[in-house]
Amino acid sequence: MRKLVTLLMLFCAAIAARPQSKVAHGSPQEKTKLRIAEAMKQSHIPGLAIAVIQDKKLQYTGTFGRADIENNVPVSRKSMFQLASISKTFIALSTLTWVEQGKLRLDDAIGAYLPSLPSHWHRVSVRQLLNHTSGITSFTNYDTLPCAVGKDVRDYKKGDVLAEVACLPLQFEPGTDWSYGDTGFYILVLLIEKLSAQEYKDFLRINVFEKIGMSSSRIIDNRDIIMHRASGYSMSNGTYYNAKLFEFDEFSIISNIDDFARMYEAFIPGVVLKKETLAEMCSPTRLKDGRVVDYGLGIGLTSFQNTRRIGHNGGGGLGFACAFAHFPEKNLTVVILCNADQPRGFIGELANEIAAFYFN
Repeated sequence: MRKLVTLLMLFCAAIAARPQSKVAHGSPQEKTKLRIAEAMKQSHIPGLAIAVIQDKKLQYTGTFGRADIENNVPVSRKSMFQLASISKTFIALSTLTWVEQGKLRLDDAIGAYLPSLPSHWHRVSVRQLLNHTSGITSFTNYDTLPCAVGKDVRDYKKGDVLAEVACLPLQFEPGTDWSYGDTGFYILVLLIEKLSAQEYKDFLRINVFEKIGMSSSRIIDNRDIIMHRASGYSMSNGTYYNAKLFEFDEFSIISNIDDFARMYEAFIPGVVLKKETLAEMCSPTRLKDGRVVDYGLGIGLTSFQNTRRIGHNGGGGLGFACAFAHFPEKNLTVVILCNADQPRGFIGELANEIAAFYFN
């Protein structure tokens, strides 16, 4: 089986050094274009799309390189890229709509809603699934299945993937530590489907996508024909290769730059969630011993240049990397999509650099 470790790539400070950018002069738009071209060369990115929104206006959008190397297809504003772990933010938004309706409480134990889950997971709360403090092992951490599943992965049905780690004990007592992973958000999707009595893809479309105008975005299905789909790439010894498909990418989103640029609207009070709910979502996680983690409910919270930032990065072994960086105090959002594996944190740092061009 594949080795796939889905990296959060939170907006961390201190990432490994790389060549210093030579971009220094010009308008923010000119510097953005130059820095993107430079970054693509530095990091061997085949194709990239970017948008910068400030004061609800599109300040810059650009498409670069190839969406499909084999067929020499250039990136366009219609090119569809995988959002990878940014999909977790949409799962969080969807979960919190049930909290607002009073049908769910953040500190409810998940076993009360999904009794078929392994018994030692039952006491984990909805909040702990959302903020990665559940202690449940991520099923994306293994080359081979640690627990016997007893069927070919091609025959898996929804929920079967959880059996990969069901036999493992919790990594730690829920709420006492923080460990990024994917299993918790898979469970949350099953919870949303249980509460809504409909498939997650339909719930997401109606309750999130339609409210913020993401009309082209959808859940990935590798079997489907998706127009303008970008290919994902990995590089080895200076040569591009088609990235491996992730068999269990059941709830990840595919989107284009025009749709992705609208993601910030989900954080405008009243569009998807109320002001109070968004404040809860964007509050740091506090562990039982008092330690604070700069991660909320499906969203990263690390500041940049003393400026509050909320957002998420995605990628790592999927052939794609992307960043959503929103700076409420500056009314500024930077979103980036690219179709190649990237070093940890690179795309997030690039989004930060671009944002700084527009801070003043």
